[in-house]
Amino acid sequence: MTIFAHGLFAGDFNSEGVVNVDDFNLFTAELANINGYASSDANMDRGVTVADYNLYVPNASVIGVEEVRY
Repeated sequence: MTIFAHGLFAGDFNSEGVVNVDDFNLFTAELANINGYASSDANMDRGVTVADYNLYVPNASVIGVEEVRY
């Protein structure tokens, strides 16, 4: 099951339209970032935690529609 909201798949942290290892690398770089909206904060709770990773996993290797890719 993929999770989709507002034009991008959850876990597309760099907003390129493709959920891949680059998004995972961004997630690990921002892991444990709290009290701010980081690009890898998938659920927008102001913290980069395992909850954001759980939104990334079902969408790993998903390719978005052409309109959101660049």
